Amino acid sequence: MKLAKYFSVLLLTFFLAGCGLSDGTVDTAKKLESTISKAKIKVSKSKESFLKDPKTSKLQNYVEKENLLKSFSIASTLVDKAEVYYKKNLVPMLKKDDSDDENMVIAHINNINGILRNVIFEISKPSKRITILSDILKNSKSYLKKSTELTSKANGLNDGFVILANSMIEKYPSKKTDIEKRKASVLSVKSLIDNSFVSLKKEIDKKSMDLTLFSKEYDSILNNYKKLEALVKKETTIINQLDKSYTKILSDMKEVYVVKVGRVSWNDYYDLPRETTYIYPDKIVNKATFDYFDSIGEQKLGTLGGGLFSSSSRNEIRSNLNSNYVKALGVNARQNFPRGDDSAEFWIENLFVKYYHKYTYIRNGKKNESNWIEVSAQEFEKQYNNLGMEIVSKPYGFYESEKITSAAPAGMSYVGNKHYGQWKQDSSGHSFWYYYGMYSFMNNMFGNNNHGYYRNDYNSYYDNRRNHKSYYGTGSRTYGTYGASTYRTGSRYSKTNFARTNSRTVSSVKSGKRSSFKTRSSSVRSSAGKSRGRGPGGGGK
Repeated sequence: MKLAKYFSVLLLTFFLAGCGLSDGTVDTAKKLESTISKAKIKVSKSKESFLKDPKTSKLQNYVEKENLLKSFSIASTLVDKAEVYYKKNLVPMLKKDDSDDENMVIAHINNINGILRNVIFEISKPSKRITILSDILKNSKSYLKKSTELTSKANGLNDGFVILANSMIEKYPSKKTDIEKRKASVLSVKSLIDNSFVSLKKEIDKKSMDLTLFSKEYDSILNNYKKLEALVKKETTIINQLDKSYTKILSDMKEVYVVKVGRVSWNDYYDLPRETTYIYPDKIVNKATFDYFDSIGEQKLGTLGGGLFSSSSRNEIRSNLNSNYVKALGVNARQNFPRGDDSAEFWIENLFVKYYHKYTYIRNGKKNESNWIEVSAQEFEKQYNNLGMEIVSKPYGFYESEKITSAAPAGMSYVGNKHYGQWKQDSSGHSFWYYYGMYSFMNNMFGNNNHGYYRNDYNSYYDNRRNHKSYYGTGSRTYGTYGASTYRTGSRYSKTNFARTNSRTVSSVKSGKRSSFKTRSSSVRSSAGKSRGRGPGGGGK
């Protein structure tokens, strides 16, 4: 009985010992009391040292003028604050010694340390300031020289920006109001530098220079010059965007159907056979095969072997499923088959679809084609109706923030922009857009019988663009995946992977039997796939 009581007391003692604050936290908290006391002494000594400094004596009038001793008063107040905080918040928790308070104690420690860091900052300010004023007094000509250099460089930055801005206004008159605002913002910062320099120069010419004012104006020049540099760089980057042109055209698209097969093998003669799982490499299949296996749910694919006198030497899977689709998977049943195993079970481990686009890029008049680029199912769905269309465009005279993301017939966003072409009239007197110069290749690229887009096409497009809507043409001149113009005779899009794999759709569109858009959100499958896991038989005996 006594032994049981002894162990109960021991267990209780051990339990209670584990419920207190950690040793490290307690030690850190207790040391703060000493740290606060040392901070009081440091404030007093720092003030004493500052007052004895010869620089302080020489510039005593600035000590009073800028009220530099106030920093020591602030520091003393902060130390008192830290002491009160310690006694009010930490001491009671240290006495309580409850592990539940661990995080709160650490938070209080951090708060006190934060206060003490501010103490150090405050007591360093007077000495730093008097050192700066003393250096200005001693080296005022060097400060003037530096200010002169920065002011000159500021004028150069402003002048260079003005030249660029004015050239852009001449090229893109519609942006004049916006560019003038950018010029004004740059000029306003440059003017602050000029004003500070004038004030600084006046001070240095006086017999009795005001060091406080000189320091203020010098700092203003330094800070505003940095601001001006950053502003000119930013505004130059933005304005230069007007002189860049790019268009991204969806030139082809495809879906790749992938099936992944899993296998578990064992030896049927072992009472407790080991099982070996093997996952075959991805197999690309056609849509019909993919859809078949996607529809059968959790059924196993088939088996192999089954004893010494079975046909286990064969490489074919025995299956009750459609043999044509099973063969389409191209599974070698004995690929990487473990020695000694004579039986196996197969299942569909995963099915998924990969989506790809090809793009035509036109950058500043130069055209290039991309290879296949994998895209998300969402992006594929979003752009499905836009074959042969520009899906992103930023013409000359547009900022990057104004790029056009509503789909339109390729090159349509360039229409009406004098940097790409001009309006002409056909033999019937109808106005159409003619691309010239480095963009003349676009007259044939999109197949409009060298007559580009007509004015009524552009007017309809522009109405859609203002409302952030895609434009697919009207009447017999329709564009995109289901547009008759996309697959006209000789069109590059009639020879795409999409056209070959969707020949019925293309034929229907060309014959005029189909011109409506297809909503595919229910048919586009996630590229993440659908994991089947192991087959229902589970393998083994």
